[in-house]
Amino acid sequence: MPKKYMSLESWIAEAMTDQERQDAEGNVRPCSALAVLCVTGNGSGGKEVDAIRLEGKTWDASALAKRFQRKMESYCQDTPGIAQFVVQAFYRQQEPEASHPVRCMDGEMSTGDQWTALEAPTEKGVLALMIRHTEHKDQIIMQMFRATVGGWAQERHQLQSEVNDAYGIVRELMMKSADNSHQYAMQQLAYQRTSEERKQVFGMVPAMVNGLTGREVFPQGVGDSAIIDTIARRIGPDQVEMLVQLGIVPREMQAPILARLAQTHERDREARAELAKIPPAAPTAAAEVTP
Repeated sequence: MPKKYMSLESWIAEAMTDQERQDAEGNVRPCSALAVLCVTGNGSGGKEVDAIRLEGKTWDASALAKRFQRKMESYCQDTPGIAQFVVQAFYRQQEPEASHPVRCMDGEMSTGDQWTALEAPTEKGVLALMIRHTEHKDQIIMQMFRATVGGWAQERHQLQSEVNDAYGIVRELMMKSADNSHQYAMQQLAYQRTSEERKQVFGMVPAMVNGLTGREVFPQGVGDSAIIDTIARRIGPDQVEMLVQLGIVPREMQAPILARLAQTHERDREARAELAKIPPAAPTAAAEVTP
């Protein structure tokens, strides 16, 4: 019949209540301290992982077991494979008088049948060892795979975020550039329209002043030229041909009138060309910046 496995908590509770150890006078020596050692590969010695004095305070076996388990698992958490520990009980002596072996596998404390399988130097034990080795190797591979894929996913997410930010900046700049271009074109048209209207009004001033005063304040030719220019901007060669056909304009006057209209249109084209070279004054500092 296989030996029943004793848990770490049960062993601590039994060690703390052990009444079999006595001094020379026959008095019972209580459990005074507990210590946890990590056993080396050859089993010749060990490194102390945790130790605690028990005298002067009431201790709970469950709390002590959880503490020792946490200490052991923390000690070997970065060490793959099997780590062996021993829990020792002291009874007011320098040397331990009771011990309990504990084994951690891949950073977790082994209990129950796991302990028996690890200890048995049989075909079953070798098979169990190979199974654990394969499982541990698979776990390492999966951890590496998750870390690699996770890193790729994080880098892709970061790159996509940067691309989206850059696209947003470019789109904002393009929209701002289009808006500035539209405003510039509208300002240029408004300036051109205002200049033409002002030019036409100033051209009509001599004729209006002469008509209002009844005297030739300005030379008659200046006022007549302004009137002809104003009419020339409203009619074209087709309208002149229609006036000739209606008999309003004599046929022999058609060519001189067309030549005069051409002079006016040519002057206007030259004026517009010169005007296009001069940008309008920006209303704000932001409008002065050309994207």
